[in-house]
Amino acid sequence: MVTLSPTLDFDPQGASLIDKRTGETIALTFSEAAVLAALWEKRDDICTKEELLTAGWPDRVVAASSLLQCISLLRKKLQPFPEVELKTLARRGYQLSVRELAPAGDAIESAARPWRAYLSVGAVLVCLLGLVAWYHSDFHQVLKHSQELDGFRTKSLTIGTARGAFQILEQKGQDHPRATSWQRHFTDTAVPHFNQFKAVGLTSDYGHSMALCPDFHLGHCPGEGLLNITFPANERVQLDLPAFLDLAEAMEERIRYNRIQLPKAPDFQGKLVEQIYQGDLYFPANDRLLIRTDHALSLVYRDKDSGVLSASFCVTDQDCITSPIKYRIEGSFKRYERTLDDGVMEVFHVSVTDKQLFTPERVSPSALIFYRELRRHSLSEDELVFYRLHQDAESALWILPYMGQTLAWMKRSELKM
Repeated sequence: MVTLSPTLDFDPQGASLIDKRTGETIALTFSEAAVLAALWEKRDDICTKEELLTAGWPDRVVAASSLLQCISLLRKKLQPFPEVELKTLARRGYQLSVRELAPAGDAIESAARPWRAYLSVGAVLVCLLGLVAWYHSDFHQVLKHSQELDGFRTKSLTIGTARGAFQILEQKGQDHPRATSWQRHFTDTAVPHFNQFKAVGLTSDYGHSMALCPDFHLGHCPGEGLLNITFPANERVQLDLPAFLDLAEAMEERIRYNRIQLPKAPDFQGKLVEQIYQGDLYFPANDRLLIRTDHALSLVYRDKDSGVLSASFCVTDQDCITSPIKYRIEGSFKRYERTLDDGVMEVFHVSVTDKQLFTPERVSPSALIFYRELRRHSLSEDELVFYRLHQDAESALWILPYMGQTLAWMKRSELKM
């Protein structure tokens, strides 16, 4: 009688296994008993296939498949005894390994083992389901979207006789934009009130967007004289900036059609504060009317990371040929944060609940592309992402989901309700 483990005896002469826990006898064939005896004799060592064939089928020539079948049947008979393991070593042979059993202090531990295995499998399944839910969650989708923004590359920009810091926002999968993509549009004409400034640039489907704050100092933008220009991608615009600024001022003195009404928020409790942002975006091009978009944003917070966002766009051209193209959206937002270089970028994921596009009576050829963009928005965009890159008491720098993506440095105010 051979003791294979504390729970299992092996009788080579009787060709059987004895379960010492129950007294049950498990019959073995001659070949199974002979192969197991050979493996036990060289336990923790390797038995070659030839050695096992000789032991199990003496004086007979059999196919290697006979040994494979014998090993398979032996494993099934040893399965109730996990401490006894019959290993296959590729291209070398087989090995019998007997592990020490954990102290059998009580039967509860033995009975609990399968349940622990089930619990472990359950925990893995729960984790997998959690990962799947996270992958499809708003947070993951927003994070994935925001990861396309890769950080800033600081250059310089010259406008007239003034030279200021120019931060280009880079995107993954995109060639490094060069400052010349923006610089080439400006002539050398002096611009009196551009003494010092900070500008930020972003390349999108439409072209090269730029938001500029004059008199930016020590991280603060006073919110006056803000300039938001987007140049077409494949065109060098000969921009006479003094003449452009005079035209922009005349366009801004016209009656503003763009007004944001307070969003309905019956479920909000306590005192409310509406944050209001307003900016003028310009799209100059050669041989086309100057297009201006008067853009306004309103945020009313339910808590620090959620609330209602309203946005409105009002598009017209320099000669008032285009009767205003007005578009408004409203929806609930969730706010997230992610690190961008050394600062924090706020990401506003908006689920749009209401959209209104006021079809204009007349649209100039210059404004047609902007009308098509807002029309596309009104038909298809039910979720939008806004980014806030900077904010202080007087202003904020935004990336708007407009004409691809457009930078806008916007004047900030608050309304307590």
